[in-house]
Amino acid sequence: MSVYWYVDTKDDLMELALDEICAELSTPDLTDEDADWRDQLRGLATDYRDLLLAHPWATQLLGRYLNLGPRSMTFAESTLVVMARSGVAPEMRTGSLAALFQFIYGFCTIEALHQERFRASGVSMEEYFQQVRELVVDRPDFTENYGHAGELLRDGSAEAIATMRERTFDIALETVIAGMEALRDRSEAAGPGESGESGESGESGKA
Repeated sequence: MSVYWYVDTKDDLMELALDEICAELSTPDLTDEDADWRDQLRGLATDYRDLLLAHPWATQLLGRYLNLGPRSMTFAESTLVVMARSGVAPEMRTGSLAALFQFIYGFCTIEALHQERFRASGVSMEEYFQQVRELVVDRPDFTENYGHAGELLRDGSAEAIATMRERTFDIALETVIAGMEALRDRSEAAGPGESGESGESGESGKA
């Protein structure tokens, strides 16, 4: 109870905890004009994922608290600076970043829930994927549609499973960044005053 000498409520304590772990996030050199914004965004995204995997309890709190502490805001401002150099139209930047970080949040939430399920059921990650492998890897349709994943599942080691997750995350991240580039290119092709997409006002653009 002595902690409440320093904070007023449990909610305040949770927000302080969220902001404290944000000290582990690194930010790119925002003064480097030659830096590739895509590389900087990849670094920010990867750091955010690493943070949530290191502190799985945080995914349960991020949907409930605003997390407006100084460390969190420093990270958020860095993402805005990087996006400003991307060429994506200003009215599309917030939505683009929402797509990126909500994807990471969802990805890490599922990973955290998997880990919680492993602990609750008393099985290791390798044992769980062994059960999955026995169910799917000998099915021709799975082999045809998920060939690379099937090869990794056949291996079944912790290293193979980690490789599969990393590859899935990397491809999804590249998909989001490619979407940002597509928005930028479409906006530039449309010309001034025409975004070519729905803006934050909710009005639909014409192709």
